[in-house]
Amino acid sequence: ILNKAKINFGVLGIEESSSGDAAKRAGNEFLFQMQAAQNIAVLNGYGIKRIVTGCPHCFNVMKNEYPELGGDYNVQHHSQFIATLISEGKLKLKDDHPFKGRRITFHDPCYLGRANQIYEAPRNLIRKLKAELIEMKSCKSKGLCCGAGGAQMFKDPESGDKEINISRIC
Repeated sequence: ILNKAKINFGVLGIEESSSGDAAKRAGNEFLFQMQAAQNIAVLNGYGIKRIVTGCPHCFNVMKNEYPELGGDYNVQHHSQFIATLISEGKLKLKDDHPFKGRRITFHDPCYLGRANQIYEAPRNLIRKLKAELIEMKSCKSKGLCCGAGGAQMFKDPESGDKEINISRIC
């Protein structure tokens, strides 16, 4: 997409590291601070001003928590960035793309939706595809957690009636 829109961009490659989000959510503030400081040093060293991320967790931590550590960037979720490219005419959708007329739903990630109130950008892109947007029963501010965020994927499930991933699909 970036090449198609003739956007000058870079990828950190081997210099890229975890954003530290999982460490922070698991309660390991020390590890988070180390990971964030390392990332901020690399990003600032290159003079990075804008970050586009596909990961809602990275989006949230870089946008909301990196600034207090010296990492002040214009952070956008890819759905916001792509919408801007389309509205500016830098990216055009072909009329014969494979999503046209399809039924598509969108899961609101906790750290994109409830934490940052970004609900419409992904949905607007689905509509621009001329696809039929089908909303889940629990969506937007009432969306259900996927059960993996906040470092939950690294621990055993807690006791209860049903795991969240089962609740989401039933």
